[in-house]
Amino acid sequence: MKREIFRVKAIKEGKFYSIRFPDYPTLFTQATHVREIELMARDVINLMLEVPLEEINLEVEFISPVAITL
Repeated sequence: MKREIFRVKAIKEGKFYSIRFPDYPTLFTQATHVREIELMARDVINLMLEVPLEEINLEVEFISPVAITL
């Protein structure tokens, strides 16, 4: 079983975390709490790219909203 690495960028935006995938610009999801980021990212990859959950490996990067505005 080959585990694919998916890069994830999580950005705090108000009450939510915006979850983006630099290698897949059309994918997007969000989470209400930091503990949901990996779950939501795995779900969208599984549903939209049809990658089995057990083959998904995430590399999560947290981006400061301040960094976006600079």
